[in-house]
Amino acid sequence: MDEIPTAEEFLFSKVETRSKWITEMMIEFAKMHVKAALEAASKSAQVGEDKFNMRSEVVDKDSILNAYPEENIR
Repeated sequence: MDEIPTAEEFLFSKVETRSKWITEMMIEFAKMHVKAALEAASKSAQVGEDKFNMRSEVVDKDSILNAYPEENIR
């Protein structure tokens, strides 16, 4: 996965500082992290049997919820 900039690096890499611009940049920043989180989840999701043993497979919810560490959002 490519290195994602910190919020500070991202904001200070631009010259304008108007509030509308900052809002747009933070939305773009959030979208980058959502995309990275979904990619991480798709790579680390684990499949197991359902708890009723009905011969079907289910995705382990915790493997998705823990796939993208909060430390990546800085």
